Amino acid sequence: MTGDVRGSPLARTLLGAYLALVAYASLHPFSGWRGHGASPLGFLEAPWPRYVTGFDLAANVAAYVPLGALGVLALVPRLRGAAAALVAVIGAALVSAAVEAAQSYLPSRIPSIADLACNVA
Repeated sequence: MTGDVRGSPLARTLLGAYLALVAYASLHPFSGWRGHGASPLGFLEAPWPRYVTGFDLAANVAAYVPLGALGVLALVPRLRGAAAALVAVIGAALVSAAVEAAQSYLPSRIPSIADLACNVA
């Protein structure tokens, strides 16, 4: 097969913009950062949160659906179908884990395995 395999620059641009939006929304407010001596990935070993609302779960799922969709579109034509979906899910999981880890340094935010699970779903 010959030809250009660049894919959609619009999809890649929108993916980058949406990643910035997810980071902004997840790490706001950008003040009060402090270390607490624990591992930023400690939330992975923590028990499921005692208080989880349906709204929180739905909001986490809804926030990451566009990220996954844009990830798939940004991968075409290099990857298609299940391969593109798998790479997009793995990418979203890594983004979510990084955001949750960063939230451990913000006293107003609470990193949670429930958030990570919903974001990957």
